[in-house]
Amino acid sequence: MGINTNHRTKSRFDWDEVAGTSLREIRPPKPDRFRSRLFFLFSIMVLLFALLVLRLAQLSLVQHDSYLDRSTNTTLRQVIYPAPRGSIYDRDGFLLASDRQALDIQIVLSEFNSDLSKLAGRISSACKVPFVETEQKLKLLADRAAIGEDLGHVLLEQATSEKAALGLAEKVGTSSGVAVRQVASGDVPGASGPAYDLYIDPAVAFRKRSQCLASLAGLLGISPSDVLKRVHAVEGRVERTPWLVDYVALPLYRGVSLDVIAGVETDPGTFPGIVPAKRFRREYTLGSRASHLLGYVGMPEEDDLEHIRKYQVERIRPLWKYVEELNPLVGKSGVEAFYDDLLQGRAGTALVEVDVRNRLQRIIISEQSVTPTPGQDLHLTIKATYQEAAEEALLGKRGAIVVMDPWTGELLALASSPDYDPNDLIPPVSEASYREYSKNTASPFLNRATMGLYPPASVFKVVVAIAALEEGKLAPSSSYNCQGSITVGDSTFHCWAPHGDVCLAEAIENSCNVFFFRTGLLLGPDPLAKWAGKLGFGERTGLDLPVGAEKPGLVPSRQWKIENMNPDESSWYAADTLNLSIGQGYLQVTPLQVTVMMAAIANGGVVVTPHLLMSGDWPEKRVIPFRQETLNTVRAGLEDVVDSGTASRAGLRAFQAAGKTGTGEVGGGQESHAWFSGYAPRGRPQVVITVVIEHGGAGGENAAPVAAQVLTEIFPGDG
Repeated sequence: MGINTNHRTKSRFDWDEVAGTSLREIRPPKPDRFRSRLFFLFSIMVLLFALLVLRLAQLSLVQHDSYLDRSTNTTLRQVIYPAPRGSIYDRDGFLLASDRQALDIQIVLSEFNSDLSKLAGRISSACKVPFVETEQKLKLLADRAAIGEDLGHVLLEQATSEKAALGLAEKVGTSSGVAVRQVASGDVPGASGPAYDLYIDPAVAFRKRSQCLASLAGLLGISPSDVLKRVHAVEGRVERTPWLVDYVALPLYRGVSLDVIAGVETDPGTFPGIVPAKRFRREYTLGSRASHLLGYVGMPEEDDLEHIRKYQVERIRPLWKYVEELNPLVGKSGVEAFYDDLLQGRAGTALVEVDVRNRLQRIIISEQSVTPTPGQDLHLTIKATYQEAAEEALLGKRGAIVVMDPWTGELLALASSPDYDPNDLIPPVSEASYREYSKNTASPFLNRATMGLYPPASVFKVVVAIAALEEGKLAPSSSYNCQGSITVGDSTFHCWAPHGDVCLAEAIENSCNVFFFRTGLLLGPDPLAKWAGKLGFGERTGLDLPVGAEKPGLVPSRQWKIENMNPDESSWYAADTLNLSIGQGYLQVTPLQVTVMMAAIANGGVVVTPHLLMSGDWPEKRVIPFRQETLNTVRAGLEDVVDSGTASRAGLRAFQAAGKTGTGEVGGGQESHAWFSGYAPRGRPQVVITVVIEHGGAGGENAAPVAAQVLTEIFPGDG
């Protein structure tokens, strides 16, 4: 049976046609054709082999010196590139905070300890002793030699013959301070004749390491032992942290001078493993001004590190851990802390090759190479000129000033005094700065605008007036006769002056205690607490600062007193109501809360959310549907305060301002707190301003003029 040769023209081989065909019936290819194919393949193989040999010869002979020099004079190093934090600007683009480059000294432990580790390896191999134990012993000797101890000659190994000792010395290397010494045979167990030991001279063996520490100490103006402590601290982190390897440059000294960097760079052979580095240092343009709203940055705590891990792990995978060792600064308070997610840059990393002078030779592209990404810039609602005016007005005083847009809740200034300079807190913090702030009893870190709790005093009478009008307990024309005091039970409660017959607007104008005593008794504590809550008291305003940076204050009520003071319901006395009705007693508020309340009167009943970021998703505004009669009456009283009432001598009338003064009694023989809160101009207010001066006395005499001083900057043509 023959082969069907037609199968060559078909698209697939027909196995059925050759199923019964013997192998002999299938003819092999012609010999000439087979030999030509074989020769072609063989030629290609010979050609490829020849090219390989030529390339090998080029590398081995022609370029040998070049590659040898490169291999012996370059080092691979994993580099972490910190990213700059975002800058912070005011509403007009004025720079408030930014990163500038600072200089650091870092250490690559594998390079710093390279000679020592190599020596330990040779000793370990020659003397058959554990490497780790040998290295640790050598480090102790090296450290003692570095601080100037004269250790003489230290025994490494004993031998029974000169030949054996010399063999060990040859393996270790006599140039590394190792030598052979003959000793009495009785000193070496098992030796019948002359015996020898192998010793090391630490002063010679570790001369280069000691010189490095001494030279670096000289540049820094400290002792070698101080530098050694820093090195040990870095080594300790490496030992405690399994994933941390010693070929990554880790911080040794931060914020060094250019002279130190120059000293290291001009003589790199003296400083093995010591690497000059640039990093970013935060700088606050206004210094102490705006410190409470901007906050400051510092070293991360454990909670901060957990946060860093979350956003770094996806970018640099296993190497994100080294970012911790570089201690990226994180926001510790203020805007820096609240918006740290946005401001924090994303670090990058690369594997680089450097020469003996620490000069970059090339960047090795790998999967772990990541470009650093700067943080996001922020634009705040603050106006720098208003902020400076507020800070200037508080110089030498303890207190706070808040300036806000009553329609949007944008904070235009937020000042607290005394303050601090966030530049002083950028690591490393100087000893002088630490002592200064730790001993300061005036609480400069307390943001009095948001955390200071004060009795609002007569400023709260505005809330009482609104409650009485909205609850229908009083009409605008309702009046009381003030004879200078009121007696309730066995107690007499005083007004600051007898006012005669006064209506509601006149009571606000003259801050008549008797009128509001009677109004408070008419309302009772629960309606007072209800309306105080509606106007934002007793809860945080929602300001975009960290949770702990704002206090909710306290609005007392019957229920509150039952739960917190006394389980007996009758523990709420008439005196409690009288105190509450003039803003005293248990009532505690922050200046920011007072600002929000005054804004609701200025804008017609909208309780805004104060904020510092220009763009953001803020909660929906809460609207209180005030009757127009209520607004008209209260506003008339506030205008009269400035025109002819308790603030008439403060100079506020020039700005067409309206507002309320307050004098908060604190007891203990201390001077009262001075208050003023108001808005300007009338009709279509542009700003609300609140001032509190701790122990400042009368609000009309001491707080209202401060408000006028700030308004002079805001409305320069009117002052």
